[in-house]
Amino acid sequence: MATKLFEKWNTKLLDTILMNGVSHLELADALRLIKAQLNNGVLTVNYDLAKATKESKRQFGRLQADKHSYQGTWGEMRKLNAYENYIDIDIKNAHPTMLLKIAEKHCLGVTSLKNYVQDRESIFTQIGGDRDELKT
Repeated sequence: MATKLFEKWNTKLLDTILMNGVSHLELADALRLIKAQLNNGVLTVNYDLAKATKESKRQFGRLQADKHSYQGTWGEMRKLNAYENYIDIDIKNAHPTMLLKIAEKHCLGVTSLKNYVQDRESIFTQIGGDRDELKT
């Protein structure tokens, strides 16, 4: 069920970033791997169901890239490198909001979910901890 996609990368920008140094070693290694696999600025990436989804024998779910790609690249790097060819849409609180709309459409009582969608930040504050970890 793999899907092959083609990502356009700005090779001049990649060269500039790598020549000027990248402070995060993992990111630098990932960018070097991506650069080595580019063909005229295009990276061919196979996306397939995530391992956990496959193990559950479901035929739907999140797709994951089989190698370094825009999917796994830091948001800032993706935006910097892809802005000429792509629009990066980031929907705040997307999954809980969509789930709430579906539940409301089917008249399901989901008070806790509604509270979370309407006031996520105060719930994060009550729980404490790392905000980015709480979002996932």
